[in-house]
Amino acid sequence: MAQQTYSTQEVADAVDMHPNSIRRNLQKKRIRGQKVGNEWIITESALREWLGDELYEIRFSDTNGE
Repeated sequence: MAQQTYSTQEVADAVDMHPNSIRRNLQKKRIRGQKVGNEWIITESALREWLGDELYEIRFSDTNGE
């Protein structure tokens, strides 16, 4: 099964941050992500690593299909 992925805007909305803050964290490698063209792709595992499992579940439970 493919891992859930998120855009910088989706992550920003879920964690109540500005998308530019998410991009800066990606550029500084505080969040693992892959840049595709002009957009960043962030995986569920990268977010779990950054936020921790509990906070990930709280912030993304309505978007991860569970």
